[in-house]
Amino acid sequence: MRKLISADLFRLLRSRVLWLCVAAVFALDSYNYYDCWNSLQKFGFEQELARQAFSSSPEFALALAVICGLFLGGEFSYGTIRNKLVVGHERISIYLSALAVSICSGLLAVVSHFAATALVGIPLLGVFRRSLVTIAWYTFCLICVVCVFAAILTLLVMLCASRTTGVVLGILLILGMMYVSASIENRLSEPENNMSYTLIDTETMRPLEVEETPNPRYLKGTKREVYQWMHDVMPMGQCIQISNLDGLHPLRWPIVSAVELLLVTGAGIWLFQRKDLN
Repeated sequence: MRKLISADLFRLLRSRVLWLCVAAVFALDSYNYYDCWNSLQKFGFEQELARQAFSSSPEFALALAVICGLFLGGEFSYGTIRNKLVVGHERISIYLSALAVSICSGLLAVVSHFAATALVGIPLLGVFRRSLVTIAWYTFCLICVVCVFAAILTLLVMLCASRTTGVVLGILLILGMMYVSASIENRLSEPENNMSYTLIDTETMRPLEVEETPNPRYLKGTKREVYQWMHDVMPMGQCIQISNLDGLHPLRWPIVSAVELLLVTGAGIWLFQRKDLN
């Protein structure tokens, strides 16, 4: 299995798809830092480096969807999977090797992102203002959730024999997860009370009387706990909380990610062993 992983990683590092995606991550993040700096110079809008450094967390999932779909999907298109089976490799070894390749792809995208932070973000926006412990923990949580995305996309692509279909399904899956997680985030962000201004001073245009009314969309009690657990369990939900640097339970994220990684990998191996590769 070690030789199989080494061979797959060697092919991955020679893949133009990988380096184009990694370069795209670097370019997009660099432009984001420049845009923040430009806003600071023109309008005085000061941007915190830490928030900008983690705000693009969901982009790693999209980059992985493209890399996994094109690279792993090519294993079927070029007959590489059949050749591996012919020479005696077991299906579980082939699947775990594909997972290792996907995880390495995600980690390279993360490295590219933080390279842009070091080379462009810090010179333009300054150093991190939050504690190194906080930055290190959120970075660790980000790496964990990237591994979960790699496992999910590996399962999807290894069960799909078409490169194009794998890429399209992967992107649609990520966008769907973004929509659901964003909806959950919006519900959890609803204020407990709505503010209504009943009287306004016509000279100063300031409210003279403010009335608070209960917000019917505010989640309470058990329902709020359920939504929060859903937000923490979903990988994209973790990404959104990491990008906002406002997670309520960041200590549970790596544990959830580890459990999901094991469950998704186990399901993927079980399904791949029963897949018809003829």
